[in-house]
Amino acid sequence: MNCGRRPCPRVGRAAPILRGLLLAAPVVIVFAALLASADLVFADLIERLFRLDFLEALARWAGHGVVALTVGFLLAGGLAYAARPRGLDASDRLAAATLPRFLGVIEASVVIHAVNALFFVFMLIQIPYLFGGQVNIVEGKFTYAEYARRGFGELVFVAVLVLALTLLLNAITRRDTARQTTAFNLAATLLLALTAVLLASAFKRLWLYELAYGFTRMRVYPHVFMVWLAALLAWFGLALWLKPRQLAIGILIAGLGFAATLDLLNPDAFIVRQNLQRDAGLTVNSTVASYRTPEVDARYLTQLSEDAVPELVAAVAQTSGETREVLEAHLADRLKGMADDPAWRRWPAFHVARYQAYAVLSGR
Repeated sequence: MNCGRRPCPRVGRAAPILRGLLLAAPVVIVFAALLASADLVFADLIERLFRLDFLEALARWAGHGVVALTVGFLLAGGLAYAARPRGLDASDRLAAATLPRFLGVIEASVVIHAVNALFFVFMLIQIPYLFGGQVNIVEGKFTYAEYARRGFGELVFVAVLVLALTLLLNAITRRDTARQTTAFNLAATLLLALTAVLLASAFKRLWLYELAYGFTRMRVYPHVFMVWLAALLAWFGLALWLKPRQLAIGILIAGLGFAATLDLLNPDAFIVRQNLQRDAGLTVNSTVASYRTPEVDARYLTQLSEDAVPELVAAVAQTSGETREVLEAHLADRLKGMADDPAWRRWPAFHVARYQAYAVLSGR
């Protein structure tokens, strides 16, 4: 259409959308590759549209790209800090450190809604497939263990990438009016809500795996991490509407909360209690009953720290057979080792859990 020297209105309105689609394409491809790797049913859906070999290779390239971008971002930040102008007051330094808002709200909204559409399709698949339980396991394609744990890492990584994407777009998107701000916040809030559903899927997968095969440190730590990651998603959602400049502070709070939760939870003692309850059939439901391992892994419990000793002592009275023999032998060896080695009693090696463990073992 020829509009003379003036810009054509239709082209002017379409240009931001086209730019947004171009920006959204690599983002959606990376997320689609991660989700296809995370879920077999979603992978089958994608396979009908693309070659799966290409997506698997793309997932590897995406991993390398994230590492390269992270290192590049840190190096660029260091160079920018070294090259910053001298003699500026506090407000000028803050303005110099702020990223320029060069992206229009339409382009940013297109990127966000493209990811929202992808996540919505994945969520629809998850409702009957994962939350429906054992009946939806695809026979002959993967085992129950693969069903329960498949894609946990990918889904958590997706949630982390969403937080990074939200933080970046919030920093570089230009919002000149209240209407533009509202449009951006609504799109970003929907993205965070859909990401929370993906995180719930990852949480459910790991929970089923723990019920079937037992609790370990490498399964409990990610569970706690996911709880605080969900809290961070909620913080981002609130901060977008109330305090957009305070998004990053939530990362610090979530990190401190994660460490404090592990301290209060006492993971080793928690693992012993949960595995004993699971062995007694107190936490096993019909979904995982036919797949669970027959009894507690006593040899794994003997590898836990002194934090687990009081629970292990109590566990001896609740177990029998080989499990009880293994725990009895371990506790006797641990008491002898602590009695023969006085180094742990000196102040450089002071640890409350060690003193409590020794007191409980001596009391036996």
